[in-house]
Amino acid sequence: MRSFIQVLTLVAGTLAGSAHATPRELVLSMPDGEDCPSRSAVVAALRRIVPYVRVFDDLRMDALVAQVEDLGDDYLVRAGLVRIVPDPVRRCAERARTAAVVLAIGLEVAPPRRSR
Repeated sequence: MRSFIQVLTLVAGTLAGSAHATPRELVLSMPDGEDCPSRSAVVAALRRIVPYVRVFDDLRMDALVAQVEDLGDDYLVRAGLVRIVPDPVRRCAERARTAAVVLAIGLEVAPPRRSR
């Protein structure tokens, strides 16, 4: 598990370093309540990796639709790709960082959509 997170962090760092100058947009579907990780923690972690990202609650035509869902002992991250990550200990801060890395990769590999 630890090596998966290290690889994702390395990849996200590489992507952020070579990132687009144009802001990318993400619609993040997740409640900001008692879930682990919390929406605010995921958004904060994502902005540390991809400072140019715009995160929205509602659908946008040009935005990548993403989801983070607490499944109890696991959590799901969907951003073009889907990853279910086991974490029975429920380390919420680590979950937020890992989700942010998966979201950053999803933003990078998703083709930019044209504004209409």
